[in-house]
Amino acid sequence: MQRGYGMTLKSLMMTGCLTLLVAGCVQTTEGVLFCDVEQPRLFTQAELTARKGFRRNLEADLVTNQTGEKHCGWKP
Repeated sequence: MQRGYGMTLKSLMMTGCLTLLVAGCVQTTEGVLFCDVEQPRLFTQAELTARKGFRRNLEADLVTNQTGEKHCGWKP
């Protein structure tokens, strides 16, 4: 009976260690993926005027630019 308990404890310890290793990797790839797939959003004055009625869409683009400046080194 103790033999099964020892294997279960060993399995739990291994699972815990692997979870910690993988958790560290996930944090480092988020910024890289954003910078690889996104580009700065640039607008002319005419485009900004035309988008006045679509405020949420424009705000989302501005958040993308702010995130790129912070994590990817985009220049304003």
